[in-house]
Amino acid sequence: MMLEEELLEALAELGLTRRESYVYVLLLRRGPSAVSEILEHINVHQPQLYNILKNLIRKGFVKVIDGRPKMYAANDPEVIVERKEAELRKCRKLIKELAKERNEQKESAVWVARNREGLIRNAIEMIKRSKNELYVELPTHLADQLVESVADAIRRGVRVYLLFFPRAPSPVVKTLSNAGRNLNVKEKALGQFFLLISDMSSCIYAPRRYFVGGRGGEDVYAVLFKEREMAFFFMHHFFEAWRRAKTVLAEELIPSLYPRTFTSHRMAVDEILRLMNKGFKVVVEVEGKEVRGDRKLRLSGEVDSVTVTSEVVNFTLRVRKGEEVKVGGYNSEVEDVESEKITIVRVSKRS
Repeated sequence: MMLEEELLEALAELGLTRRESYVYVLLLRRGPSAVSEILEHINVHQPQLYNILKNLIRKGFVKVIDGRPKMYAANDPEVIVERKEAELRKCRKLIKELAKERNEQKESAVWVARNREGLIRNAIEMIKRSKNELYVELPTHLADQLVESVADAIRRGVRVYLLFFPRAPSPVVKTLSNAGRNLNVKEKALGQFFLLISDMSSCIYAPRRYFVGGRGGEDVYAVLFKEREMAFFFMHHFFEAWRRAKTVLAEELIPSLYPRTFTSHRMAVDEILRLMNKGFKVVVEVEGKEVRGDRKLRLSGEVDSVTVTSEVVNFTLRVRKGEEVKVGGYNSEVEDVESEKITIVRVSKRS
């Protein structure tokens, strides 16, 4: 059972939903199978299964073998992992090129910290400068070195989102929960990297491999970005991991918390969705600009609906009777508005 859960968790890290993971593992074990054969082993309706298979094909995990009936087969997992590793190498190359480019400028927006002490020191400094939001993904054994700084941030009113791997240490969670209510904690078996994002304006990244298998000495390095572009790039990965992770501590959402402002569009959407699932009507104010133009906008209204997938995160805002606006985040393409700041103005129970 533990191995099965770890396998499903690993597939989630590769971008699959839980049901997609089940179907892929089933095909991997059984070999090519028809839809009728797959349905014997998974509790979904046939139209749902077709959607799952369509997504798996699009993501490159499954192929179709023509015939009567059509057969579906799992692609080689090693090839899939190699493709993901190539994507990560591309990301690393981008980071290095960006770091080199910025380091050549007089006031660098990118710099490198060497060894674990340098990583922790710079992380503490960035936490101290946080004013509104703090997002951290970290291995369990680094928690003790950051707990006091994070507790101070909570006491200052900074909202903190901690994602531990492989588990959230209970003493640390208790210490932080005593510091204030602005705290949400999750955990997952596998981690991507050490990551700290402060107010969506700066971030720190360090490769995961330095924190597993006893490594983590002088060869540790961390890249620090004082640049919104990279903060939003890493937030995409943090958010995907966050929404799939196991909840350890979730802040109770009550009307007296609001108004509350977010610089992270994704985490604002996450909170809006939680509120709507609890039966609340949510009124927000959005500051941003037109996606198909440069005109600055300030809109307010009730959230009508929310969309959260691995590729699209947005919400529909009813600004006035008969008029709706779709609100996206940084670098939006399919929405009407690219938000820069979202304030949940008030919430109230639906009648």
